[in-house]
Amino acid sequence: MATPESNEKLLALQGGRTLAYADYGNSSSSTVIIFFHGAFFVGDASRTSPILLQKGVHCITPTLPGWGNTSPVPPSTSYVSCLLSDVTFILQHLHPNDPNLRIFVAGGSFGTVPAQMVFGAPYDVLPLGRHIVGLLLLGTFSPFHYHEDYTKGLTWPDYISVGPPSQYIPLKLIPNLLKLFIQPKLKSVESTERFFRSLMMDKMKPSEKAKFEEWRVKQGLEEGQFERKWATIMNFSVSKSWEGFLGMADVLHSDWGFDPSELDEEHKRRRVLIVGGTDDQLSPTMAQWLVERYGSNAKLVMKEGGHLSSMFYMDEIWGELLGDVESTVAPE
Repeated sequence: MATPESNEKLLALQGGRTLAYADYGNSSSSTVIIFFHGAFFVGDASRTSPILLQKGVHCITPTLPGWGNTSPVPPSTSYVSCLLSDVTFILQHLHPNDPNLRIFVAGGSFGTVPAQMVFGAPYDVLPLGRHIVGLLLLGTFSPFHYHEDYTKGLTWPDYISVGPPSQYIPLKLIPNLLKLFIQPKLKSVESTERFFRSLMMDKMKPSEKAKFEEWRVKQGLEEGQFERKWATIMNFSVSKSWEGFLGMADVLHSDWGFDPSELDEEHKRRRVLIVGGTDDQLSPTMAQWLVERYGSNAKLVMKEGGHLSSMFYMDEIWGELLGDVESTVAPE
């Protein structure tokens, strides 16, 4: 099985930092998707989308700060500032001087946080943001800084790990205690696979398991291949650093740089598609709050299943987000 690093590319940044990413599709296209991964994952392009290949878009999957081979956020730098700098660098590196650039920003789970930071960034902070035309959020978080009732969308374990206690107790004590609990479970790919199965696969209802099996066969995956691949990536994501994990709660509670309800008209004209799972306790509350604030062009779609349910419908979801968008080739 290919390792997460086998399709990975590395960029050297100022200050000695490294930015890892993977990509696929038409690298000459002016239509670009930037997809941000969730917790215990990295930028990965080993599984491609037929509809994105058909439309000829360029899909870029950066590894977020502190995960895998991407350096953590530098001291005295905010997460959002670091993220926007990384995104600007990678776009200028891969699509320099393209006046026809059209960007769709997407993310899953924790990846919905950086996706929203990029989407809502003021244009004087992220000039390339003027090229953004759409946002896709899968199993989304809302900005705790503005969403007063965000705790209603958290399970008790989530409440403890990223809710108010994570901010009241100093020195990142809760994240560090969680690290002590999780780290032994990720000591090998085999132990990581057992942990992933108990965390995600074993909690699926019979109907979702049936949908997963249907999806697995359609993807041409052998039994157990998906779980082993995911475990391999999880294991790799913290092999260099745990800084990404340790900073998650603080990032969720930080100021993301904008208030969704106070975006200007230019931002609100852009397409927003929010997808949640009917059995995912995180999605409905936060997703509903967001769709009400992103404006009339925001749409909420609920899919049957839990936190991974959107994975089974990705071709349909990409098709709805992109609509009649067709790729254009960037000029030489």
